[in-house]
Amino acid sequence: MSKSKNQEIEVLRNKPISSYVDVFRNIIGLFRYFTIWMLVIDILYLTGVVKGIEFFLITVHIFIILFCAYIFYFKFKKFKTHTYSLDLVFRGKILGVIDFIFHYIPLILIIKYMRCRGLSVRANKINILLVLIIPGLYFLLNDARTIYFLRESKSFTFFTVYLLALFTVYFSFYQ
Repeated sequence: MSKSKNQEIEVLRNKPISSYVDVFRNIIGLFRYFTIWMLVIDILYLTGVVKGIEFFLITVHIFIILFCAYIFYFKFKKFKTHTYSLDLVFRGKILGVIDFIFHYIPLILIIKYMRCRGLSVRANKINILLVLIIPGLYFLLNDARTIYFLRESKSFTFFTVYLLALFTVYFSFYQ
């Protein structure tokens, strides 16, 4: 457990996995991150289980990319992640790689899927409700301040900007 500031991956805690229950707890622990919620929804969309949520997916992915850019590249330039058995800190190039894999590639796959099927982004009531309900549910179930290490005012500011942008888009389509 090295504490060097120059390491791109720093292991803060590593409790060996000793059972299937530990594996399950680690997987469930990942759901404290909104990106994991979105990856599950992406999989449901790309496999055809859920349809017609293009506006929701694009809007939320862009918000996640902007939010993570602020955390990863401007504010902290590192990210601490915690699961049941492992605590890590990512910095430097590996942080950029993780950001690309978990945030940009899913958006690229969604756009490619839409283009291949001739689908377009349409704001409708279901998509608007999803854009409000899914992040709202996430913020109700998780303490974003401790997960993303932001002061309460920053979390509120991001969510307010998100809602204002959403309502601007909504009213531009329906007025």
